Amino acid sequence: MGSAATRRFLEDRQPLLSLHGHIHESRRRAASGKRPSAKTVCIQPGQSADGLTVVVGDLEKMTFERRIVS
Repeated sequence: MGSAATRRFLEDRQPLLSLHGHIHESRRRAASGKRPSAKTVCIQPGQSADGLTVVVGDLEKMTFERRIVS
């Protein structure tokens, strides 16, 4: 899913975090997509009919949670 060029960049550079703001695949597929490397956490909040979807995270622990704000 997504851009082949972006995936190559992530595989080559292996940043700790990659934020994505738009994708046409379903939110479930986008939220559970494969990482380009074990080092990179990719976040794309997706969408929800129930309200605004956001991701809240702790950068020190590298933990993230998807939330719906109604």
